[in-house]
Amino acid sequence: MRVVFHLHDGSKEEFHTEKKTVIIGRGTLCDIIITHEGFSRRHAQIEIENGEIFVTDLQSTNGVLIEGQKIPSFQKTLLQSFLNLQIGPAIKVDIIDDTEDFGPTASIPELNLTGSKKFLSCPYRLQINQHREPLT
Repeated sequence: MRVVFHLHDGSKEEFHTEKKTVIIGRGTLCDIIITHEGFSRRHAQIEIENGEIFVTDLQSTNGVLIEGQKIPSFQKTLLQSFLNLQIGPAIKVDIIDDTEDFGPTASIPELNLTGSKKFLSCPYRLQINQHREPLT
């Protein structure tokens, strides 16, 4: 999981972890430690579960907001990817689920007008079903 905090002063802080559940805050026992005074010692929890992102406010002082609405403390709340998440002084928080390994990368054939093939590298990781019969 990658978490990117966009702060009021225009700066960004980015963190990467292999964990699917993280605690964010100023405290030394948090998974993601941000020393900005606007964050509580244990501010919020982020979980990735079955490809969905959930956020929980851990009774922080400055709150957790989704689309400008404060979420209740200790209520696990689904975060849809198109909604704006704010945690404490961060005006925007991006959460990217990169914890899944989808198997080998693939090459995608491109046909040009002469009918010859050239292969383009695919920037996405594809899951390949090993039990499928090949097309003829």
